[in-house]
Amino acid sequence: MCLSTVGVFLMAQGHLVMAPVDGIVGSISEVSKKPYSLCKNCFDISMIIITVIVCLLFGSKFYGIGVGTIFSAFYVGRVIHLCEQQAQSIILQKHD
Repeated sequence: MCLSTVGVFLMAQGHLVMAPVDGIVGSISEVSKKPYSLCKNCFDISMIIITVIVCLLFGSKFYGIGVGTIFSAFYVGRVIHLCEQQAQSIILQKHD
């Protein structure tokens, strides 16, 4: 999971073609002028909350929402944040 998270970070930084979900997060990040990592965390968590609400409204079981999904929603954005900080410090070191 850590490698795929670093891959998402590199694709976002390189403005490469991403999965549709990551592209939406990238657009939200650009429009709101907020870090990609924060937008990713908020988007993933809001998707889980929306899914839970819809399942409760329709009396459905929570298909696809497990411990891994919840862990991933919090983990991916935080690892991307660490990558953003590391990249920023490397850039700053090269300019000094």
